[in-house]
Amino acid sequence: MAAPPFTVRSESVCHGGRVGFYTHQSAALGLEARFAVFMPPNAAANAPVPVVYVLAGLTCTEETFFIKAHALQEAARLGVALVATDTSPRGAGIEGEDTDWDFGTGAGFYLDATIAPWSSHYRMGRYITQELPALVEAHFALDGTRRGIMGHSMGGMVRWCMGCGRRRFGNLSRLLRLLCTLRLCRGGKRLLPTTLGQTNRRGVLTMPCACCKMDTATPTPFWLTKAWQTSF
Repeated sequence: MAAPPFTVRSESVCHGGRVGFYTHQSAALGLEARFAVFMPPNAAANAPVPVVYVLAGLTCTEETFFIKAHALQEAARLGVALVATDTSPRGAGIEGEDTDWDFGTGAGFYLDATIAPWSSHYRMGRYITQELPALVEAHFALDGTRRGIMGHSMGGMVRWCMGCGRRRFGNLSRLLRLLCTLRLCRGGKRLLPTTLGQTNRRGVLTMPCACCKMDTATPTPFWLTKAWQTSF
């Protein structure tokens, strides 16, 4: 039996299931990438379970949601798997990527950059919508036909954009503390001209408010929790 195309960093029993942290060489990013998986106790090769992909916020990693959200116990009770990803490529060696907390490392905005040098590695969009689901659903007992996605802050913003007219991850998600438009947040003001281009249509498609205006033919239901007074 061939070895899986990822390396196990750690695995532990948790709430009757198993939580694991892994690394693999990502074709989309051109770098090593990290992800985490929680498998509920009822998961089996002949009984794959629904899966929710989790997108964390600025400065977070693939560990943050599993550590802070207290979600694993509830996921075990519901029989739902959780998959968490990192928030950006790591170690791309691009000048300026480690200068600020809200742009670059830990703040990849889950998008595909179109402007060099960012476009060589900052391709989190294709990573979370194509490469990561294909990888984990091939090697864990996950039912890709029952797939959801959720996120908070930066991750919630991206989930909203994915849901508008794009049914890659199902049609209902919870968004926690959403960044409603990249043009108004500090990191977004750098992100658009530097990695996407101010006039690039992809730049418009990263803004939830704009996406909702365009999503008139196939409206998507959302569950939104908002926070007004935060340091962000």
